[in-house]
Amino acid sequence: MVLMTHNTDIGDSWEREADDPAYFLEFSVRGYAFGINTVLYAMTH
Repeated sequence: MVLMTHNTDIGDSWEREADDPAYFLEFSVRGYAFGINTVLYAMTH
């Protein structure tokens, strides 16, 4: 399985917690949801 995200802010939603709390609250929910969905899919298929 290959997962590729090009030119997205998914990685930023995981690593920019301390830079700007407003940015983290805005984008972290979708970023973490994507990561959890990806891990669950990879573990079950």
